[in-house]
Amino acid sequence: MVPRASLSACLIVKNEAAVLADCLRSIQSVVDEIIVLDTGSTDGTIDIARQWNAKVHHFSWSNHFAQARNASIQPATGDWILWLDADERLPEESYPALRECLVPVKIPTAVRVQIRSLKQDGRNYTLSDAHRLFSNHFGIQFSGRIHEQIAPSIRALQGVEKSSRIVLEHLGYSYTGEKAEAKRKRNENLLKRMAKEQPDSPYAQFTLGQHFALYRQYRKAVRCFQKALNLGSLGPEMDASLKNILADTLLKLKKPTEAKRWLEESLAAFPRQIGGYYLRYKLALEQQDLWGQIKALETVLAKTVEVQKEGKSLSTDIEIPQRDLEYVLVRLGLKTDTPDYVEPYAHRLRLRPELSYRERELLGRYYLSLGDWERAEEQLKKIYHDQPENTVILDLLGLLYLKQKKFAAAIHYYTLYSRLKPKEKAAKRRLAGLYAKTGETERAKEILAAL
Repeated sequence: MVPRASLSACLIVKNEAAVLADCLRSIQSVVDEIIVLDTGSTDGTIDIARQWNAKVHHFSWSNHFAQARNASIQPATGDWILWLDADERLPEESYPALRECLVPVKIPTAVRVQIRSLKQDGRNYTLSDAHRLFSNHFGIQFSGRIHEQIAPSIRALQGVEKSSRIVLEHLGYSYTGEKAEAKRKRNENLLKRMAKEQPDSPYAQFTLGQHFALYRQYRKAVRCFQKALNLGSLGPEMDASLKNILADTLLKLKKPTEAKRWLEESLAAFPRQIGGYYLRYKLALEQQDLWGQIKALETVLAKTVEVQKEGKSLSTDIEIPQRDLEYVLVRLGLKTDTPDYVEPYAHRLRLRPELSYRERELLGRYYLSLGDWERAEEQLKKIYHDQPENTVILDLLGLLYLKQKKFAAAIHYYTLYSRLKPKEKAAKRRLAGLYAKTGETERAKEILAAL
């Protein structure tokens, strides 16, 4: 049996008291040593680090992330180093994959880790990967004033690069308020400085462009991306990622023709990806091409399944939950003349566990459009049970029973609706019409007279 090699976790921090404990808790059981390099905290960061038995070191911040990272790994004694930030977590699901990597090696080795960054909406993620795990004692060093990396060092040492199933969860892009603004200013200053220091580096222009795109400075972003392309190749994967983000930025600038050129170049180079096909959907959305949107999302769904089975071909690919894709496909299907086309997606969505309100409402509307009264009633009644004063659902239930000519039931739900919205005349007219259909003409007249 191959003995397990030891592992040091290395972090650089400043005023991370709000998030550090959760980070250290997530790694405590799988690392042999925690090293925290503090660059000037004034909150409780250092005390929290020591509570988790971290070895705390101090460093004077020099506006250079690689210098700080190199200082953080210098005291590490483990056979391997995992480097991360205080706003990242190692989920338990990644423990086995991490342990699989911890074996003795005889040459410099770096392992790619997937990073899932939570977006500000608190629901969706962007994906990237980086060499976050590497063998110690071989002289591997970081480079780069910001967005520091060890890849140049690994290649200079003629080491090896490996992939893994390890995932890190990153919260940083979900920050708001003063903390987010301080991070934006710091990063922008460092990125501009790096681009000035490395005028011939496509990577410096690419990362500066990413920053501008993140903060909706799209014209500045496009200039950086185009300059990066003109400066030379970043490698096949990075080139494809660059073309995708350039296409996305051009779409935001309402330049669909230019966007199409770049996304198609990315897809030609890496057909097994999700991001490029999702950009096709956004392009069709911009052009108001309904069936183009549907066809593109069907491809996105198919590629999602393919990537899950065979793995990513593009390391910076995006991730979209399948149920979200099914939801949008059903919603789009409702806008067509043939909503039954998306029935397979409605069926899959209906079988998902713990459907949300919006999913049940959509399915209710969908089955109502097909005349599938039983399934429409199933979804709408479940919402009504939990939200008996939801006027949207009361209106849909009234319509459901009206279409079936179950007038008494329709009257019941429209009456409840009218009590909750007494000033809405359209509902009262519909209620009067229902009473007329059941022969209660006097009641119908009373309702109309009160309008």
